[in-house]
Amino acid sequence: MTSIPISVFSQNAAQYVAHAVNSQDVISVTTEKGSAILLSEEEFRGMMETIYLFNSEGMAERVEEARRTPIE
Repeated sequence: MTSIPISVFSQNAAQYVAHAVNSQDVISVTTEKGSAILLSEEEFRGMMETIYLFNSEGMAERVEEARRTPIE
């Protein structure tokens, strides 16, 4: 994760957006009152899909069971 102050981000916004899209890096833009996160749409959609799947009944248990199953 890259962390930058808002003043630096505002001067180079297009470059940071391109970096997030091209590298899948997550960028934390910091201010005096807190931070905001910039990430690619692809990363965001992947996170939303993961959250949806893990909220599906029984999915977390099936994933954990598959994780423990040896690959033959």
